[in-house]
Amino acid sequence: DGIAFLIEDFMFKYHPHMIFAADGVGKTYLLIQTGVQGNAGVPIFGKFQCQRPLTVLYAPTERHESEPLSRLYAMVQATPAFDWDRFILTTILQEHSLTTETGVIQAVSALNRARRDMVIDLLIVDPVYPIIGGLSSDDGARQLADFDRRIGIAFGGVSGLYSHHTNRGTRDPNQGGKRVGEDIYGSRFISAHFTGLYHMEQTDEGSSLKRKKDSHSGLAKIIQLRFVEETGLSWVIDHEPPSAVAVRKYVTSMSGKGEFTRKDVMKECRLGLSQLKRVEPTELRPYMVRKGTNNETFYANRVHQK
Repeated sequence: DGIAFLIEDFMFKYHPHMIFAADGVGKTYLLIQTGVQGNAGVPIFGKFQCQRPLTVLYAPTERHESEPLSRLYAMVQATPAFDWDRFILTTILQEHSLTTETGVIQAVSALNRARRDMVIDLLIVDPVYPIIGGLSSDDGARQLADFDRRIGIAFGGVSGLYSHHTNRGTRDPNQGGKRVGEDIYGSRFISAHFTGLYHMEQTDEGSSLKRKKDSHSGLAKIIQLRFVEETGLSWVIDHEPPSAVAVRKYVTSMSGKGEFTRKDVMKECRLGLSQLKRVEPTELRPYMVRKGTNNETFYANRVHQK
């Protein structure tokens, strides 16, 4: 149907998308990661290709900017190609409400100023409910759709990625009272407006994204992710950089065997320095123990030492 991807199999160009999940599952981590890796032009979650490096505007709608910044910095350290000149973080939407048409117009104007005349490829709004005041009514959902439509006009076209929460579902006595049947919270007009919808759920290894709507039949049906706590990054299982897998195996093999250096890792994993630097923040930095007299860094995996 001629619809182009912004991020292959994950987001369409010039269309709105939403990730919805229960509280505490990690929506913000995934949205920031999409912005960071999209900005760098590297595969999102290690798999989904960008057509080119993206210019990103990230607008958190709750909490002080220091919280997303701390997560952002950790991810940037593990993403060498990231360009700060093409990433804007603004909390301006926290000063606005989308509950009226006037509020929508003012919010769009403020966000348009925040982009500083840059051409934005990806707008991330995280989450939507603080600026709507609830989406249970059709009116609230329509205001959100109106905001997204006006943003597209003001920006001259932009892909949107929004986050939202689920309803509480019901408790299943056959699963120990676990809540099941969670779905996107609010009016049917939310799902009617968005081109792509993903339901995010927590898993043993990290999270999964299950496609709930795809207006153009091109988005991935399910995305299984492994979460790396040290960087806040998630990777599609079996699509991590081979260098990261090799280094992780080596570090595991060194459990309780004493210290090792970069040179040891490069030799045993058959990696060049540039390859190692890409994965060092994730795979080595947590094991750093000291600096040598010649500024060599020493690492040790002491997990099994007593």
